[in-house]
Amino acid sequence: MEIVVVKYGNKNANNNKIKNWCSKLGCNNPTIINNHLPILNNDEVKGDNSFFEFSGYSIGTTYFKKNGPYIIVNDT
Repeated sequence: MEIVVVKYGNKNANNNKIKNWCSKLGCNNPTIINNHLPILNNDEVKGDNSFFEFSGYSIGTTYFKKNGPYIIVNDT
């Protein structure tokens, strides 16, 4: 199971809560895409927000390593 979480900034969900939720689904290493460029934590991948959350989904798919299953979610 691979999970991509797209977020915008850090006010909605913190990464520890995201990782805890993902681990309950069987993914201990989710890819967290932050589309708000000035605010990026060490455990996040830089998004570009060029097409709002959809660009984050597209970037996230490039991090998939296996043949699935996949989950892509938004933090809002």
